[in-house]
Amino acid sequence: MFMADRPFLITLIGILTLLVGLVLLFVGVVLVVAPDSDFADVGISIGALDALGFGTLIIGIFALIVAVAFLNGWTIAWYLGILLHGIDLILSILMFPAGIITLLISALIIYYLFRPHVKAFFGVK
Repeated sequence: MFMADRPFLITLIGILTLLVGLVLLFVGVVLVVAPDSDFADVGISIGALDALGFGTLIIGIFALIVAVAFLNGWTIAWYLGILLHGIDLILSILMFPAGIITLLISALIIYYLFRPHVKAFFGVK
């Protein structure tokens, strides 16, 4: 599973993306299956809660796919990584200033993915 020529930061990004995907799956499941009464006091409509839960599940599944692709060095991982962290970057901008740390991390990952040795690892020109 771990390739000798894979850059260390790609391994780290893959593992962290895997962990984030698992957390997102857990949160999505909790939001979808939580009893309606648990959120009645907060003023969140059940439809919005279900939509948020399913959206979180979808992003969690996508993050897991990206993580597996990163750890296996698949060429598609580079494109999926740009897409995933690009979406994260946009969401972080929308949540500014609360999302400043996520914004910085996503920007750094996108920058790193465009480094020549990383593109060469994934076979991207």
